[in-house]
Amino acid sequence: MTITDWRCLFRLECGVRHYAWGERPGPDGAPPFIADLIGVPAAPGEPFAELWIGAHRQMSAKVLLPSGKLPLDRLIATHPGPLLGRRLVEQGKTALPFLLKVLSCERPLSVQAHPDAKLAAALHARDPVHYPDPNPKPELAIALTGLEALCQFRPVAEIIADLRPRPPLADFFGPLPPDPGPHDSTKWLRNAWRRLMELGPDECRPLLHKLSEVVRAPGWRQTPQDRCFRRLHERYAKDRGVLAAYFLNFVKLERDTGIFLAPDEPHAYLKGTIVECMANSDNVVRAGLTTKFTDTPVLLDMLSYRDTPPHPLHGAPITPEVRRYIPPTPDFQVELVRVGPDRTVTAASEGMISLLVVTRGTMEMRTAHSPPLAACRGTAWLWPAALDSVEFRADSPGVEFFRAMPNPNA
Repeated sequence: MTITDWRCLFRLECGVRHYAWGERPGPDGAPPFIADLIGVPAAPGEPFAELWIGAHRQMSAKVLLPSGKLPLDRLIATHPGPLLGRRLVEQGKTALPFLLKVLSCERPLSVQAHPDAKLAAALHARDPVHYPDPNPKPELAIALTGLEALCQFRPVAEIIADLRPRPPLADFFGPLPPDPGPHDSTKWLRNAWRRLMELGPDECRPLLHKLSEVVRAPGWRQTPQDRCFRRLHERYAKDRGVLAAYFLNFVKLERDTGIFLAPDEPHAYLKGTIVECMANSDNVVRAGLTTKFTDTPVLLDMLSYRDTPPHPLHGAPITPEVRRYIPPTPDFQVELVRVGPDRTVTAASEGMISLLVVTRGTMEMRTAHSPPLAACRGTAWLWPAALDSVEFRADSPGVEFFRAMPNPNA
């Protein structure tokens, strides 16, 4: 395969993960979001969890070339300069630094956290089966249809206020100091979370059952944490992760709202569909709400134990059509672009690689070096660094697409 001019856009063929927590066809036959997005049939009961748009070796997208299909990771490895861009190559980058996804869940994901760079390298060296990458995994989630999630620890005072009036929780966490001072709150949280994470299934099941009886009792005024607990308990009757409902912030993101999840922060997506961008890694340290491998000692040691609500991201308006979500990591940033009917938007590569996914409408993409291309809903595209600029023109009542690229100014 020989390409002498990389100043054009390339269509990507992307893979789908069918994890059990993914969205299934509805009772009325409505397709899962991802199946509908990419125009593929979904068998009854088949979950569509993640659409991977990137160059991760576990599921690299394929680039559609005139001579055939080639995995994006291999293409970048052989042509890093025109694809990644000079800036990344001079930084020693030889692979795509981010992974873009569309994620859709109708069941909770595991309570989990992602390692920082130092821990990721150590875990990969020690256990490459369960930690397949030496890279950290900060991630950004932007709601497409809304998202319900548990993210980061709640303020300790709020946690304690929920434990005290619920006898099963008051008894279980009773050995901990009842009123930690401001200087002891982190220590209290670390000890309380450890006590929870070391709870065995035989002891956990009766505890959860008793708590369920309390919050379902006539006259009990359920809090959002109680309602979250009940939802989780219905699916995981003896899983300690159910009690994360009282320890982690419950957040409900409206469309276009994002959250950044730094390494070492606990979280669990509960329900919704998002565009997700992360460092090019698939490392997950799980603690509960899962039948997969869990690594409790690592999770307990790695967490930051910050007890603050997550900060919602609304994106910075770059132009009336472009909103940019800028996380505190050099690996990636994401733009949400909306182009009205018969309108055009011109964007520059800024000398870096980009990946695009169209989530609504149909548009025409024009460059100075190749014929116009039609990009419809569900298509994904490689924008090489060598291509200076692209003009996007809406061919339908409205176009929406997401663009992921490195964030060199972080």
